[in-house]
Amino acid sequence: NDENNIDKILSSLMPALVQRLGGNDIIEPSEEIRLKSISILSEICRIYSNGNRLALYLNEWIAVLKRTITDPYPEVRKLSCELTSKLAAKCHEKFHLISEHLVKPIIETMKHQHAKVRVEAINALGNVIRYGNNKSVEESVSPLAQRFFDHTSTVRLAVINVVGIWMLELRDRYSYFHMMLPLLLTGYTDEIQEIRETTDSLWWDVGLKYEKENEEDLKDQINFPNIPKKYPPNLTRPNVGCRELVKRNVIRILPAIRNDLTDWVVSGRMKSSELLVILTWQAEDTITQHLEDTLQVCSKALVDDEPIVREKINQALINIGYFVPINIWFNLIRPHFEQTSSLGLLRLLAPLLTGVTCDELMQTENILDQLLTIILKSDYTDNFQVNIEAELHF
Repeated sequence: NDENNIDKILSSLMPALVQRLGGNDIIEPSEEIRLKSISILSEICRIYSNGNRLALYLNEWIAVLKRTITDPYPEVRKLSCELTSKLAAKCHEKFHLISEHLVKPIIETMKHQHAKVRVEAINALGNVIRYGNNKSVEESVSPLAQRFFDHTSTVRLAVINVVGIWMLELRDRYSYFHMMLPLLLTGYTDEIQEIRETTDSLWWDVGLKYEKENEEDLKDQINFPNIPKKYPPNLTRPNVGCRELVKRNVIRILPAIRNDLTDWVVSGRMKSSELLVILTWQAEDTITQHLEDTLQVCSKALVDDEPIVREKINQALINIGYFVPINIWFNLIRPHFEQTSSLGLLRLLAPLLTGVTCDELMQTENILDQLLTIILKSDYTDNFQVNIEAELHF
């Protein structure tokens, strides 16, 4: 039958291809023959239903793909990445034993100059880790994060889809949520609507799956939801699972964001400020536990030279003002006002107060008095720098 014939073909073909394509140096000089060789393997993988039989030659498949994924000819790279995705799915029972050998060459090809090659490389990485050793997430997160700076939207969308599938399907996904979460949530900040909508859909599904898998622990939150009295405008509240995932992982995500907000690279500061907006929305009042350090970094970011960074930090502070009671955030920043007078500190007040209702202000009249004392202190009122005066008129 056909499968027996393919067995015979593979027993002869695979050693020959390893010799021609799988060595340290590519022996086969013809781009067309290298491309045709991968095309034949791709067709065999497509029509051969028995993954376990294919896996008998897994070492040979990997030896070839490890080299052809970084082939000088872009079409060979692209087709090799497509074949890698098919092979990972077909041989999933054995693939984890050897998958790590493909991660480095795929990551290298994710930087290729052709966008279509980058997309296939990202998809291949997704499948290699999905069906292979999940531990490879650790070395893949940073290269994937770099792809968010890619000018081609299909590349950024590929990252979102891969990370979303990982968060839904990886066997060991709980161990890596803190690494994957910032990647997926970054999709909310993209300029392309399709990417934002895909992010929202995947994140919602991740939350629902988490709810289902932890139904017993979350049943009170699901059955008796704690609905906030006020909520930032134009935002939809995430489901319980999403909020719980952020709550559990925010302590491991915030330090990196705070660190990146002081980075000398402008693009890094912009991305981290955008992510902080999303995190303060999703974390709700959980952010309180990490608020003092966050507010200190925000006060520095509010005097950033880049207007977009200042704008995003403002939005994050507005979210905080909605979720964290005024007495909590005020008591955290008051000692800093007593020690120093700076434009960054002053700029914290207006966005934080945006989320405070008139009733709350009336109930905390002593805080209002203290706020007025702070902004009317001579260090500010006697300072005739235009920016200080402008802040005093918020």
